Amino acid sequence: RGLTEEGGAAKRPPPFWSCMQLSWRHSGAREVYKIALRILEKRQRSNEELRAMLKERHCEEAAFDEVLERLEELGYVNDHELAHLFIRKAQTKGWGPRRIRIELKKKGLAKFGEHLEDEVIDDYPRILEYTTQQRDKGKTDQQIMGALDRLGHRRTLIMRALKEAPKSVWLRRVYLDLIG
Repeated sequence: RGLTEEGGAAKRPPPFWSCMQLSWRHSGAREVYKIALRILEKRQRSNEELRAMLKERHCEEAAFDEVLERLEELGYVNDHELAHLFIRKAQTKGWGPRRIRIELKKKGLAKFGEHLEDEVIDDYPRILEYTTQQRDKGKTDQQIMGALDRLGHRRTLIMRALKEAPKSVWLRRVYLDLIG
């Protein structure tokens, strides 16, 4: 279950019987609403993800807009909050802005990735630390660059880290043994 911006638990969907008390403009909306609540019980979804999942379950498409609008009003579908939580989680995984933008697009949250460069600051110290650790493990610069590139970091920062990071401890020992 997701967290709100305040750090508390996200709202849980109401019990299924509560949809009986709501009035619906479309006749199939009640069933679509029940299915949507079952989907949202597992984890928070974006508006687009939920729409696709309802479509997969062959629900009446005419009722989608009404149900999704009601779920947004009740606070069970909140794309802005979901994007914010996803960005924070991705940053803790070490993902760069490019990878985050790609994953947001997959989730149907592409509009929140447009200004990502403004919000997400590439974590250069983390890139530098990762480069040093990988060199100490015997990884080549090419392997390190590939890994950081797949994480979505900017190539200029990767190249800077490769230049500034100390060479591996192992290589320094081999070099000292050769000259000394």
